[in-house]
Amino acid sequence: MEFNEQELTDFKYTIEAALLASTEPLSVSDIKRMFNEDLNANLIKDMLRQIAEEWSSRSGEVVEVASGWRIQVRTNFQARLDKLEPQRPPKYSRAVLETLAIIAYKQPVTRGELKMCVGLPSRQIFLGHLRPEDGSIKLV
Repeated sequence: MEFNEQELTDFKYTIEAALLASTEPLSVSDIKRMFNEDLNANLIKDMLRQIAEEWSSRSGEVVEVASGWRIQVRTNFQARLDKLEPQRPPKYSRAVLETLAIIAYKQPVTRGELKMCVGLPSRQIFLGHLRPEDGSIKLV
C-alpha cells in the first residue's frame, strides 16, 4: 500500500510518541498493531531508524534491545540524573528479614510453615513487604 508524505510523517511521529510513552520496549509487531493501515515491518523499521537518526544529537537515544525498541537516556547523562532520585535499597523489618531467611533456607516453603516459624500471619508479610513483582520472591 502506498502512503503520501504526510501520512508517513504522521506514522513516524505516532511511533515516536509511543516510544516516549511506553514503559517497556515496543516490538515491531506492537507498533504495527497501533495502525489500521497495512504497514509492513520493513517500513516500520525504516521509520525507527529515521527516529534514531533524529535523536542522535539529543540527550536520549533510540535503541533496539532484545524485546523491541525504546528511547533511553544516554549513559553520559545518567550519573547526574541519578542524583535527582537516588535508588535506595528497600529497608526491611526484622520480621521480614527473618521470613526471607526462612524462605532462602527451606525453599520451597508454604505459608503455613512460615506462620509457624515467624509467628506472624504470613499473608501480612507477603502483601505488606514482599511483592512477587519486585523479584524478591516467587509465589507458586
